[in-house]
Amino acid sequence: MQDNICYYFERLFAVEPVPYDINIVLQADFITLIDSSNKFKDYLKDIAEKYIVLPNGEKDIVKKAYSNHLNIENLCNDTTIEVLKYTDIVNEDFRMLLKEFLTWLWDKYDDLPQALRNEYKDVQDHFNEFKKVQKGKVCPFCGISSLKPKTDRKRRNAYDHYIPKAKYPFVSINFKNLFPACHDCNSDEKKEYDTPLKNSIRQKVIFPFDNAYSIDELSISIAPEETFNSVNLGTLLNDIDWKILFTLANGNIDCYYVWDDIFKIKTRYKEYILDFEDTWFSDFVLKKFNENVVTDVLSFEKYKSGLLNDSKSLMIKDPLAILKYIYFSFIFALPDIENKLLQVSNFSLGT
Repeated sequence: MQDNICYYFERLFAVEPVPYDINIVLQADFITLIDSSNKFKDYLKDIAEKYIVLPNGEKDIVKKAYSNHLNIENLCNDTTIEVLKYTDIVNEDFRMLLKEFLTWLWDKYDDLPQALRNEYKDVQDHFNEFKKVQKGKVCPFCGISSLKPKTDRKRRNAYDHYIPKAKYPFVSINFKNLFPACHDCNSDEKKEYDTPLKNSIRQKVIFPFDNAYSIDELSISIAPEETFNSVNLGTLLNDIDWKILFTLANGNIDCYYVWDDIFKIKTRYKEYILDFEDTWFSDFVLKKFNENVVTDVLSFEKYKSGLLNDSKSLMIKDPLAILKYIYFSFIFALPDIENKLLQVSNFSLGT
């Protein structure tokens, strides 16, 4: 679908057929697929006829938007690439028509001709195929919530338009711009966040399909901003001020701050840790300590590494596992933590 729409615009830009001829701007097999949809064909005809009469300067803006927005990975990584919004297209009639058509292709895909959907499948089919090859079971943006399973029903996660389709032309059906995301990330946090720009200044953002980012590159930790009294482990993070801290082994951390800005990662991580810390301490840290260390089943180091390694290995599979890892790392970094856990254990057992 994306390839055929690209073919249409590239032919339109190159040939500018007068009078309009669908056979010049579309490939024959695609004409057959959309033959039953007068609306589809009318959109293509109207866009072509309105584009052809635009002044050359306005045509250049449209062509530049098309070429610059085509490669989503480059758009994320290279801040020298200029982004152009619908509002940069001067002619209002053409701008509104182009936006209406490109939005329609995504929003009304299930209403497009059956022949086309038989050929290209639907978004649910794409989601199911994505789930077959995607190792992660959690939202790739936050790691907190789970993604829905593949299913024969019309039931899937929303696809986030990483570069927002409401603001930028030619990105609505580009699947390099589409990523399944949990409801919190897509609807509650990101919404229509203007990803390429911050206060009208270009910014680099993490391209979600980029393999350059490893799980060990970024460290996320709890950083107390006032004294954490760990004498008897009676103090909770709920009792003090603290923050989530990002640190990077090497390189520029700006794109991680942008990730946080888009999806409110630090705020959400802190909220969940505060909500679960009493459960995680009692049901994991203390309970496992009693079951393994107090009973001499495991050494303290093996017990500790077990909790840390298990939560780390489950980060891409289990909701909240990344937050457990962050919390456990904080607890085990406390001074003399083994003896303090032993004191709490003895107290809780009445010995």
